[in-house]
Amino acid sequence: MTPAPERSAARQQLRRAVPRLTGTGVGLALIAGSDGGPTIALGITVFMLSVVTNPVRWWRHVTTGDTGSPDAGYVEPGSCVVRLESPGRRPIEVVKALREVTSADLATAKARVDRAPTRVVGGLSAASADRVRSRLEAAGASASVDADPDDDC
Repeated sequence: MTPAPERSAARQQLRRAVPRLTGTGVGLALIAGSDGGPTIALGITVFMLSVVTNPVRWWRHVTTGDTGSPDAGYVEPGSCVVRLESPGRRPIEVVKALREVTSADLATAKARVDRAPTRVVGGLSAASADRVRSRLEAAGASASVDADPDDDC
């Protein structure tokens, strides 16, 4: 039995966040538990490395509580699938748009653009799938919305 898409996405986000959270926790524990010397330097180093891995996302999370999930307009549940047919002449813009609509990391988004034609996201309502398609097309890509064989989009 396959997990629900939202649980699978949550697991992926947790897998990406655990090393950063663990590094932050270990760094802070080393800082708090030391009385100076090399231990505090190690703690500060570990903490800074956990923050420096993605400082913009870390700072946005600290200031706004944003977890980096896609906009609510892109994730309404349904039965439509969005396919990326071609990245067009501006693949970098398409990677940025793909990251915006799916909250995928840079490597995953770039791999999807390089593998075109490919499925970008599924399980969306018709309106949400159309918004994803139009966002990708605004970035210069060629995209299509396909329906689940049982339902129509």
